[in-house]
Amino acid sequence: MFEKDLSDKKKFCATCAKLAQACERVDDMPETIRESIKGALADAGKRMFTILQSRFTNPKFWQAGLEFFLALEFHVPAAAEQAGQWRDAAMQEVDEDAREQAEIMKEKRMEEARTSTRCRGRCRTRWSRTVT
Repeated sequence: MFEKDLSDKKKFCATCAKLAQACERVDDMPETIRESIKGALADAGKRMFTILQSRFTNPKFWQAGLEFFLALEFHVPAAAEQAGQWRDAAMQEVDEDAREQAEIMKEKRMEEARTSTRCRGRCRTRWSRTVT
């Protein structure tokens, strides 16, 4: 579905943003389709990286890809190792400011994950116990 849009320079950056959003919402999807969507996102990452290496060398395309690779690395654990390699390559292609921004985004997402992981399920229970 996204493969055609990834091959189009005019749609590439917007498609990267849509894929990053899909990564962020993947855990909210029904369990019956979640794994297949994660697989499709990992496949999209592989295709995106290939396109970036072979056709779209402008740093703005790498920046868009970098944002997707970060989301993929964080939200799709099965693809994290490969997405981390793609992220590293993308960081080398974008300017210094973008590298710093990506690092900040990664740290922010990791902090959010730690916070949400610590709270998952237990915060509501603790709150309900103190209220009742």
